[in-house]
Amino acid sequence: MSGHRTLISSIVAGNYVKGESFFGYATGTASGVAPRARLAIYKVFGNSLSYESDLVAAIDQAITDGVDVISLSLVPLNQSLSLEEDILAKATFSAMEKGVLVSTVAGNKFSGDQRLHNGYPWVMTVTAGTVDRWFAGTITLGNGESIIGWSTYPGNTLIQNAPLIYPRLLRACDKIWKAANGIIVCLGDYAHIKSQAWFFAEANVLGAILIVDTP
Repeated sequence: MSGHRTLISSIVAGNYVKGESFFGYATGTASGVAPRARLAIYKVFGNSLSYESDLVAAIDQAITDGVDVISLSLVPLNQSLSLEEDILAKATFSAMEKGVLVSTVAGNKFSGDQRLHNGYPWVMTVTAGTVDRWFAGTITLGNGESIIGWSTYPGNTLIQNAPLIYPRLLRACDKIWKAANGIIVCLGDYAHIKSQAWFFAEANVLGAILIVDTP
């Protein structure tokens, strides 16, 4: 699978595939939301330039072609316009008037005042969701005690004669620690887990344990 369009298409209408898993986790049958649906895909972005007029033209064409749902997995180029000036708002409103459901994305990253994108009252704005499954991994310490925690690591790793290192002054592990011969323990709620993982890789530690309230 390559490309954003291919990814979204598989989520929408991917066919049934049995025996799928994430490196052995959550084995089962995978499929898109509507695996029997027919897709109409419209290219609106070029390699270098993008125009909202192309997006509006694609929405108009989709309405003409008789689609039931329009999925817009993108963020408007200009997000400061009022509804009266926003041509994407007008185009999606036209789709709604024709009985077409428009599904849009709320955005990938948020900062500042936490405003969502594509928040038109007549579209379905979708945010990230969660799953009701919990993926576990087990750490066995040198004294024989085992701790079960959240993990999607698929393998088994044996690390012997390595001390646990807990930097009290840098408990968030948000700075590079030269602990190549040990396993570092950090409080994950004090810093972004993604940035902590980067620091672990840079420090070249043997292993890392993150303590968090909510995985």
